[in-house]
Amino acid sequence: MVSLISNAVFVVEDDPALRHAVVRILRSEGYQVDAFETGELLLQMMSSDPNCQSRVCALIDVDLPGASGISLQRQLKHLYPDWRCIFMSGAADAADVNTAWKNGAWDFLLKPFDMEELIATVAAVFEQSGSAEAWSGEQQYSTELTPREQEVIQMVAGGLLNKQIANSLGLSLRTVKMHRGNAMHKLGFSHVADLVRYVYSKDSR
Repeated sequence: MVSLISNAVFVVEDDPALRHAVVRILRSEGYQVDAFETGELLLQMMSSDPNCQSRVCALIDVDLPGASGISLQRQLKHLYPDWRCIFMSGAADAADVNTAWKNGAWDFLLKPFDMEELIATVAAVFEQSGSAEAWSGEQQYSTELTPREQEVIQMVAGGLLNKQIANSLGLSLRTVKMHRGNAMHKLGFSHVADLVRYVYSKDSR
């Protein structure tokens, strides 16, 4: 039975070595962690309990046996709209990345990732309470953002992950995250999905 307590993390990863490593490090950080090889196993476990946990972070591999990680995210969004989904991917397709963003993905970790990046990304889920602010109306896009911030968010909206952007621009991963975070703060967004929708809305004009 899954333990439905606050600040729980569900790991869905078919690689046993990575799955065990992620579980071990997150438990050492004090999280309640349950792990599954497929999305179907997670959904089966959740269906056996009538309770719904609101403060859950689901750490999902994009390429899973059976239903894909993107498909699992879509089902989780319908069943548990307050859950936050972080994706793990070795070579994410840009179309999959954009679909995941639009469905409300919290973040992506490009494999191989270091455990400090994992811990920081999961911690950010629980540090921000409430649902993401919806984008509405005009905001100061071109005048508020620096050229580098605009460049980074355009690449995010284009389906590139942080590590890929860092390699492309010759920046550190920390610097890319800083630019992305600064852009979101200036625009008043708390979720990357809002940022992506905003960029698309500007490009379509």
